[in-house]
Amino acid sequence: MVLSKQTILILSSLLYAATAITVPGVTVPDTPEGLVILAQEVVDDGEGILTFYGDADPVAAALSKREESELSKRCGSNSLSCYSGHRANAWTCSQLIYQVEKSSTQLKQSPRSICKTVSGKQCCISWARAVSSGQEKNLASAGYRVLEGCNVWNDGTVSGLTRDTQIGNTCTTQCLSDRADGCE
Repeated sequence: MVLSKQTILILSSLLYAATAITVPGVTVPDTPEGLVILAQEVVDDGEGILTFYGDADPVAAALSKREESELSKRCGSNSLSCYSGHRANAWTCSQLIYQVEKSSTQLKQSPRSICKTVSGKQCCISWARAVSSGQEKNLASAGYRVLEGCNVWNDGTVSGLTRDTQIGNTCTTQCLSDRADGCE
């Protein structure tokens, strides 16, 4: 039996999503609709947990991807929007951004968000489109832009997004907030 490359990709994505790893004894907020937990890592000497969320239906995400040549021409501007809802603890966000900045781990088709939870406080970096050839460190620049530009409530919280953000070969919207599925 011969399988096409697309069939193998789809099957491996489904297998990857179905074999999610969770850290025993770790409680994370409910998984948002449309996402699944792919993996969790203990970081900061056990003080924090990184949770990687992916598309619940990686086949649909792969099929929805389109050529972005026109978007790529203007990509990288990281135009900023701040929000008053879903604000995350700025210190936790700073730790998360630093964590991804120092990582050279390749982003797969899925995940679609990475969250850090410390002492019950969660901060998430999420992005709107499945990415191609991205690394975790590609998330840091826009993350810092939101952290610096949207920490406006003087209460140590932040929520915002950048548009026209380059993650690997993909132009997308990236969010920093307290949830895995966007800022608003």
